[in-house]
Amino acid sequence: MNTTEDTPNIELPSADDVAKFAKVEAAPAAPVDPLAALTRERDELKDRLLRAQAEQANIVKRLNQQHGDAIKYAQMGLARSILTVHDNLERTLASLKNAKPDDPVVAGVRLIVEQLEKLLRDHGVSSIESIGQPFDPMLHEAMLHDRQSDKPAGTVTQEFERGYRLHDRVLRHAKVAVAADEAEGEPAAA
Repeated sequence: MNTTEDTPNIELPSADDVAKFAKVEAAPAAPVDPLAALTRERDELKDRLLRAQAEQANIVKRLNQQHGDAIKYAQMGLARSILTVHDNLERTLASLKNAKPDDPVVAGVRLIVEQLEKLLRDHGVSSIESIGQPFDPMLHEAMLHDRQSDKPAGTVTQEFERGYRLHDRVLRHAKVAVAADEAEGEPAAA
């Protein structure tokens, strides 16, 4: 049922036309200066090398700092444990305050406390001074508000447990009472 009317009349290109299209002339390329190309490539490689060297130097510096910090703070767990012993020895001294001053037990405990404090100092542990200082949540842990104090609000009035630092990091926060206004925290009258 194919009729000539149904098929479109398509004209195929001649062999000469195909040859003409195949011989399309390429656009003249810009002359390439081999010296300029090599110079540009050298500059790119030099830039990449300098960036890689800077990145490596930064990595080495960062790793050295992390290594130094790891060594500096490696003793944190041990120091925290020793602080508990130190606190117990100080409580023992406080309980022996009514004993005779020349009592050898009191003298021995006092000597142990002094040696322990020197050992802690030698290893970078220092106490945090709290009483009379403004409350700092980075150094102190507020246990209660002291509404009877005559100190300005926000001032540490009592220290329940001494705080300590290891070098510049907080080893243990000081547990303190903080002065507060009498009206602060009370419900408003209706």
